[in-house]
Amino acid sequence: MPGQYQGSGAVQLSRAVSCMKVCLMIFDFIIWLFGCVIILVGLWVYYRGHNYLSMVDLNTPSRMFSPYMGIYIITFGVALAFIGLMACCCTYTGNTICLYIYAASLSVMLMSELCMSVAAFGYRGILDHVFQNSLRNAMQNYEISQESKDVVDDIQYTLQCCGMESYADWQYLFQKSVPDSCCKMIDCNTEITVNVNKPGCYSTVINFINTSNKLIGLVGLAVAFFQLFGIVMTCCLAHCINKAKYELMD
Repeated sequence: MPGQYQGSGAVQLSRAVSCMKVCLMIFDFIIWLFGCVIILVGLWVYYRGHNYLSMVDLNTPSRMFSPYMGIYIITFGVALAFIGLMACCCTYTGNTICLYIYAASLSVMLMSELCMSVAAFGYRGILDHVFQNSLRNAMQNYEISQESKDVVDDIQYTLQCCGMESYADWQYLFQKSVPDSCCKMIDCNTEITVNVNKPGCYSTVINFINTSNKLIGLVGLAVAFFQLFGIVMTCCLAHCINKAKYELMD
């Protein structure tokens, strides 16, 4: 009878290990897929998004990071995709040492994300001020610097905005004519206000951030709980595999 109960317990433990392996493999695949998405974002920042970062003042500390921001993001995405791929292999083979290392990596990544979130929230006012000054300087140098012109045109065309707070900033704040990138349609007459976009670029970005705060917070919280679930699942799987090995030895 004891042997029968012991055999039944081993079968249940084996089923539990198999179920956790399937769940963790799905989790690992999502981590790998998330890493690939981050790589694509990094490529966009490197080839296109750096134009937005390049308008930051030379005197601001963030300027030294802007040329390499895309490389930082791509590196993080590659590391995350590699971790997810290796985790799939570790989960499939049931290597407990690698599983614990994977859980530790997820823990470090979770703590890093929390620290970056706190830092971003704390420096939000500074970032708003830097963005406002940088956008104003780029618009003031619109007719002087080709780089500033390209950045401003790209922002106004992409976001369908014009000026800082409104299209009138070009005339009253910068004493310049409204650029063609403010047009609602190609090759319009910018002297006719009906043809240009009314919202300002700074107010458009800030309003988007303010209205998306709750959504960003909920997404961040969901990601944190998802990673915490992966950490717990990985540790449980490694523990069950070790327990199964000890029962087989007994």
